[in-house]
Amino acid sequence: MPGKRANGEGYVTRTKNGKWRGQLMDGYTDEGKRKIISFTADTKAELLQKIREYKEARQSVKNALPVTFGQWADQWYADYKPQVARSTYSGYRFTLKLLKEAFGDRPIAEILPMDISAFLNLLLEEGWSQSKISKCRAMLIQIFDAAEQNQLIPRNPARSVKPFRRDWMEELAHGNKKDAFTEEEVEILFRELPDDFLGNSIRLLLVTGMRVQELLALTAKDIASDGSTIDINKAVKMVDGKPEIGPPKSRNSVRVIPVPKDSRHLAAYLR
Repeated sequence: MPGKRANGEGYVTRTKNGKWRGQLMDGYTDEGKRKIISFTADTKAELLQKIREYKEARQSVKNALPVTFGQWADQWYADYKPQVARSTYSGYRFTLKLLKEAFGDRPIAEILPMDISAFLNLLLEEGWSQSKISKCRAMLIQIFDAAEQNQLIPRNPARSVKPFRRDWMEELAHGNKKDAFTEEEVEILFRELPDDFLGNSIRLLLVTGMRVQELLALTAKDIASDGSTIDINKAVKMVDGKPEIGPPKSRNSVRVIPVPKDSRHLAAYLR
């Protein structure tokens, strides 16, 4: 007899030896695969009774112990650690803290899309950057995705919240613009900065486009003897408030930077 699914009973079939077998999906494994629970019984009625009792027991546990957003977010954060670099994982704490301040004590199953929209709008009104708002939305999607996969919620409310349009955000975010030096300001810096390690480091950042984290990780062997090139192959990252040297920000960040002729003396000085 072929198996079937009916009335939420799961997969039910009769085996060749006359017994009844049933299967029920109960969330997902750590690898993201469906977690299947199997049952067997002498009769179909007994099998369906076992399935009902299992589902009722699962539901009673959920009803007795409502999971708050804060509790689930902490669990998600702990489970996420092996999936990202240590510096990235450490940096996630600041975004997670912001989310827990907004939703921490609320049952996760009661948070609606309009609650998330209101939170993101509040961040915008308070002057948070577009990058930070996008990080908050992305983390909410990941947290609620995991909750949905583990059957804590029927669907992910964060996925119903559309991201803000970039031009609209820039117009509303209190007129804040990304800081950048003008040509006149660069000339002033080159003229007024002291001729020492700090001053020449800043000058070199301006002419090469290096990140500060990349400059801090440089050693003498990374700089050509004549200052013509700089080999970027590592960067300083903060992990739990402490600096560590690791790979650059991305694979494309590993590169050799040519230094303009009139600035090579700066690279040679640092070397």
